[in-house]
Amino acid sequence: MNGYKVMTDVFSSLLICTITVLTYPLHSTAAVLTLLISLLYLSLSFITASFKKNQIYFHFTQVALVILAILHLKLFWLLFGNVLFHFEFKNLKKNFGMIWCTLPVFLIFLDKQISLREQLFAFFWCLLVYFFEALQNNYYAAIYNQESNLLKRRLQIAHLSKRLLTVSNEAKQQTELAELKERNRLTHEIHDQLGHSLTGGLIQLEAAQILLKQDPEKAKRLLEQATEISRTGIEEIRQILKATAPSHSRLSWQQLQLELADFESNYAIKTVKKFHGDLGMITPLQWQILLQNLQETLTNTIKYAHANQVEVELNVFNEIIQFKFSNDGDVPVNVKKGLGILGMEQRLAQIEGQLIVDTTNNFELNMLLPISKS
Repeated sequence: MNGYKVMTDVFSSLLICTITVLTYPLHSTAAVLTLLISLLYLSLSFITASFKKNQIYFHFTQVALVILAILHLKLFWLLFGNVLFHFEFKNLKKNFGMIWCTLPVFLIFLDKQISLREQLFAFFWCLLVYFFEALQNNYYAAIYNQESNLLKRRLQIAHLSKRLLTVSNEAKQQTELAELKERNRLTHEIHDQLGHSLTGGLIQLEAAQILLKQDPEKAKRLLEQATEISRTGIEEIRQILKATAPSHSRLSWQQLQLELADFESNYAIKTVKKFHGDLGMITPLQWQILLQNLQETLTNTIKYAHANQVEVELNVFNEIIQFKFSNDGDVPVNVKKGLGILGMEQRLAQIEGQLIVDTTNNFELNMLLPISKS
């Protein structure tokens, strides 16, 4: 930006020197002073562009030099408008600066020693310089705004990343806390319910060992009681584990949701999931095959469908289980059963299921499984 201002100062100074040489003799005092003042002005212009600090003082020095030069030759009004234009846009930042900065250019016409043609040429040249100067300022202002917006977005992203990390750490801490609470609960429950039973059984066994030779009948009864206490303890363990362990259907549904969430995150394809009915009616083997077929359909969607959204629907009816997969991507005219579809059909056949492919509206797969009688 400073380089462009130096360039405009150079062209304006050359214009003044050229008009002066054409108007006055080369060895005249006016021509020599004009050349010296122009060189001094350009030196200040280079110094101003080189030093970023205290530029305002160099601008004031240029203004003072141009005012003194005008007393020598009114043609230096060109530089006065030039330096005011630079100073105004550098420090005051007002949109109307170009108007009042170009007003001194009209004073060129007061110099009667310069021909009208040269006055008009200088006048329009100066306006052209100011015009490009204004375009340049607008250009750099646009760049500055873009950089400011980019910096704001970077700060927002950094803030969101920091917030996401904080939330992730909080979630991790909450998970660890929940695990510790669950372990503590299991410890107390086993101690309260199972500990007393096992302690009682151990006491019965020790008493039976002592009475085994003295009173075999009583020792036998104690052994029977200890056996019953142990049996009761084992049943209590089963009840605790049954109440604590999550159901297989719940784990499988969570695994299905996680599979779809990873797919959406990795490939930016929206996923919609629905379920209806009692998922507990689906056996572990059926869950395993459904999840394998889901992975196969998601892989084929990435390869061939070019879809924006996939939908998974799981319905458990009285007699059958329906697992429906569809996407809004390209619909094939003729569906050829490749290794993927054949593999899904073979897996479903193991559990007496079947696969139906429907391309009426969009690509849709229906997997039908019988409800297990057991």
